[in-house]
Amino acid sequence: MKTYFLSLLLLITFQALGQDSDDFPQERQEIQAQKVAYITQKLALTPQEAQVFWPQYNAYEKLIGDQKQALRAVMKENRSAAEGPNRAELDTRMEKAFAAERKRVDIEEEYYAKFKEILPIQKVAALYQAEREFKRELLRTLRNRPNR
Repeated sequence: MKTYFLSLLLLITFQALGQDSDDFPQERQEIQAQKVAYITQKLALTPQEAQVFWPQYNAYEKLIGDQKQALRAVMKENRSAAEGPNRAELDTRMEKAFAAERKRVDIEEEYYAKFKEILPIQKVAALYQAEREFKRELLRTLRNRPNR
């Protein structure tokens, strides 16, 4: 059953990623739906758990995504400097990057506590494992797809 599920997941992902880049928001939604199904299956969420868990998880993902985007912006700013930054500018930029990373970790810790209130600790641990596995499968699918 697991093999069937993973095969189906990869097939759907491959199909979604093989579409034109104009469909990128749709591809992202399809991948997100696959991630929800994957995590729900891996955690064996009951309907009651899922009803409480998913709104919290969606808020968590939004905040984490925003922080990653902020960090990327700081790093892009560091790379795109026309002239080499002076020592003070470089120090300020590095402090911004560290602050963005600290904020991301703070969010992760905050939601870890919230997830423990909603789910048994075994399922919380399984959540982080399922996220890593899904990402690994998605990256493997992307790496193995034929060039467009």
